[in-house]
Amino acid sequence: MKIVILLSMLGMNCILCGFETGFKDIDKRAFVVAVGVDKPKEGKNEYSVSLKIAIPSSDASTQDKSYVITEEAKSITEAIRVLKSKTDRELDFGHTKAIIFGSDVVKKDLRKVMDWFMRRRDVQKVAYVAIGKPYAKTVLQVKPKDENIPANSLFLYFGDAGTETPYISTNYLFNFYRSLCDRGIDGYLPIIDVHKNSFFINTVSVFKGNKEALILSQDETKTFNAIQSNNKKVDIKVEQGSLSFMVTTQMFKSDFSMKEANKNKPVIQLKTNIKGTVEESTDTLDDKQLEKYGKLASKTSEKRIRNLLTKFKDNRVDPLGFGLMYRASRVGSEDQKWEKWKRIYPDIQFNIEVETTIKGTGIIK
Repeated sequence: MKIVILLSMLGMNCILCGFETGFKDIDKRAFVVAVGVDKPKEGKNEYSVSLKIAIPSSDASTQDKSYVITEEAKSITEAIRVLKSKTDRELDFGHTKAIIFGSDVVKKDLRKVMDWFMRRRDVQKVAYVAIGKPYAKTVLQVKPKDENIPANSLFLYFGDAGTETPYISTNYLFNFYRSLCDRGIDGYLPIIDVHKNSFFINTVSVFKGNKEALILSQDETKTFNAIQSNNKKVDIKVEQGSLSFMVTTQMFKSDFSMKEANKNKPVIQLKTNIKGTVEESTDTLDDKQLEKYGKLASKTSEKRIRNLLTKFKDNRVDPLGFGLMYRASRVGSEDQKWEKWKRIYPDIQFNIEVETTIKGTGIIK
């Protein structure tokens, strides 16, 4: 019995010693809030890794400080090891909420880059992922005047707590990695453009496989966000002859389904329901013609959605996951289903139905 107790005490001491050697006090940690990966301008190194490190302050009335450190290396792991020698504290990635890739990085295979982030157990898989234009480091160096917490502006852009706009897409690390690995869906990332000391985020990059393949315009980005995430706050510009007005939506809901026109040509059906009000108009509108205005808005939305889906099809990209829908609704070998989908996708047909309800024309009578 004494031997058992002695062994138990020794085991507990070993465990406590293990915790003691692996634990770092909070004042001995450097909190990394954002990571940027660029391609070096010259040399044989593969990556230029930048870390935005926050310096917490106990005084809530003062602006928290931060700094950016950068290192080039042949691998991300090697770059991080060298970066540790540039700070006197242990790097802590538990608070990393933004991962930015430079414009040059996304033009090559991203799986090697994503591998490091997915294997690290201390990197949050719900971290926001985006493209920094022209460089990721440029994005990390921006410090908006109204930012009290380091990198908080980026978090407010992509989270639900800050701005609400149809132009900003949000993607997470786990979801983007899934799109790089799964057959039947392609990834997308928002593009962060830096102007002076502020961000402009209103376009999206669509991937084919593991590389950037297509950049959407602002209007295309707005349409993509609306049908992809059911973004309820969208503006629709309607023009019919001399009549021109803007509809602001309170609801924008899209549902996809796939049906067989025949055995070799499935049809993708998209039904969209929109509810909104007129926010701006060149003429005084008649409240008795709301149904007419709704039909005009439906026609405009249907055209924009069709043009976007056709552009995806022509460029052989599938960020909405039609391929996954096809694979999930068919039986047989996964390899055979995937090969068949690649053959029929360029000739796929879209059946789009949009129903718009205009609730009012504003308070002007």
